[in-house]
Amino acid sequence: MRVRITMSRSPREVEMDIDDLAGFKSEVSKLYADDQEIWWVTDIKGKELGLPVEQIGHIEIDTSDQERHVGFA
Repeated sequence: MRVRITMSRSPREVEMDIDDLAGFKSEVSKLYADDQEIWWVTDIKGKELGLPVEQIGHIEIDTSDQERHVGFA
């Protein structure tokens, strides 16, 4: 599944692929419950990013199994 995260003070979006939706949601909830400051993730390009938890704008989860197509069909 593809996840898109927006940051409140940045125009950049972070995209990542996940396999375990329940585990991902649990991890995000734990960030806030444990009052974490930084969330370390790896994006789809393999870059490791530290995201300030307080600046996470929203998290969009795409559960569709459709493949992305680039270019003309």
